[in-house]
Amino acid sequence: MNAISDISSPAETAWRIQPQGDRCLIVSFGDQIDAAIGRTCLAAARKLRDAGLPGVTDVVPSFVAVAVHYRPDGLGNGPTYADLAERIEALLADGIAADNAAGREIDVPVCYGGDYGPDLLDVAKAAGLTPDEVIGLHSGPRSMVFMLGFAPGHAYLGVHDEKLNLPRRASPRTAVPAGAVAIANRQTVIYPNRL
Repeated sequence: MNAISDISSPAETAWRIQPQGDRCLIVSFGDQIDAAIGRTCLAAARKLRDAGLPGVTDVVPSFVAVAVHYRPDGLGNGPTYADLAERIEALLADGIAADNAAGREIDVPVCYGGDYGPDLLDVAKAAGLTPDEVIGLHSGPRSMVFMLGFAPGHAYLGVHDEKLNLPRRASPRTAVPAGAVAIANRQTVIYPNRL
């Protein structure tokens, strides 16, 4: 591994730092969606925000990584990738406190089937379940919001039971109403506006 383009952690919580273009670096904590990795991403993002690193314009957690956006000025005054990666490595090596904050619990009412859930029967068939079993698996356990993305307020929740590890639709819908709830890849997304 090249220390300038790829830095890994020897610590308990492993991470890898890599460039993402000329104004962003990615701190990766894993390669699969997992609640523990998601909480690590949230804790690392909080630590990086609290550090107030010079030149950093945004810190964005996702399922398995944290994006650190920065503004190099080209005159040697702003952070370079190598300098910023080194500072982040030192911060994270000092420890990442567990993010055990309960956060806010929000009940999201969902209508299943009929005009409001036209895919329920297809989802049940693909999962080898009855519609009631799909509803039970989807609505029963609490889910964690891993990230917001795609559109402002577009929440990605999970991780659902393995039985809900379904692929995305083969042909995407051309219109999705605001408030629609979709299941794919053991995740749920809630569409904040009409697409």
